[in-house]
Amino acid sequence: LKRETDATVSLLHIEMDQMNQRIDELQIQSDKRYAFLNANQDTITRQENEFEVSTSGKFDELTSITSDLSDTLSRTNSTLNSQFGHIFEVIKSHNAMLNRLANGTSNADVLDKLKATEQDMTTQLRSTKEQVWSSLSLAARNMSSQLSAAQRQMAQALLSTSRNVSQSLALSSKQLAEAKAKVDDKMDRTVSRMDAVVGEADHHIQAVQSNVTMKIDSISSQLDSTVANLQQAVAEAEATIKTEVDAVRYNIAQYVAITNRQFAAENDFVKYQLAGTFTILGCLISLFHLTDHHRHYHKPKVQNRVMAVLWMVPIYGITSWLSLVFPALEWLFGFLRDGYEAYVVYTF
Repeated sequence: LKRETDATVSLLHIEMDQMNQRIDELQIQSDKRYAFLNANQDTITRQENEFEVSTSGKFDELTSITSDLSDTLSRTNSTLNSQFGHIFEVIKSHNAMLNRLANGTSNADVLDKLKATEQDMTTQLRSTKEQVWSSLSLAARNMSSQLSAAQRQMAQALLSTSRNVSQSLALSSKQLAEAKAKVDDKMDRTVSRMDAVVGEADHHIQAVQSNVTMKIDSISSQLDSTVANLQQAVAEAEATIKTEVDAVRYNIAQYVAITNRQFAAENDFVKYQLAGTFTILGCLISLFHLTDHHRHYHKPKVQNRVMAVLWMVPIYGITSWLSLVFPALEWLFGFLRDGYEAYVVYTF
């Protein structure tokens, strides 16, 4: 059941991965469409910006032309005003001269010449005024024609640009709507398919879970009975093992007691028999040599030292044997043994 469940889950994971891949592909396609539409929108925005730039350039040109015309008119007016002022000053001076002549003399020829001069100056002044007005009217007509031409160009440019922008926006909106509809349709189909697969997987998982639950219940009951049997068998085995361990401990205690007695007997034999035997044998040999020296006591100085050395064997043997028999008094026997050894060294 676990293997079947794992296989089903793996198949579901594979289908989910395929669906996720399809969704990613659709997302990539929609992103491409949106990118294309954004590029078109950017192109339209750029065209609008270019149109605004060109329009602002035209307005700047018109403004510069208008400012140039205004400067020209102002300079012309200032020139004309200066000329008219000069002419008026000349006329005033001539009138003053005429008045002085009229008051001071009565010569007819001079008066005629002055009158002729006044008429010439009046004619020149009239012709100058006509020229100035004609130049001003010509400049005004030129300025009006230039302004009208610039206005017509700007109107045409605005009309063409607005038409292009409207067409581009309409096309972009239509493409965007179509792309959005396609993406929504594909997403809806994918979601419905995923819902169907998920529902089928849920149904299959519920069936597998019910089967697994039944199997687990039966296995749990079997395990409970097996655990009870095992506990009973363990209790019986523990009781048997405890009995056997107690018997083994009793046997080991008996064996240890017997072995200790044997070791004690062997130790007693070593202490009292073997050590005592060799001690007696050494003492007898030393006493034999000592009696022999006493029978042949010809060199007392040398033989006294030799006999002092011979007495070391009985004293060492007896003190060592007594140390084995009486371990608590070993320090006393060791003191006697070391004292006699010092005496022997002193004799030499």
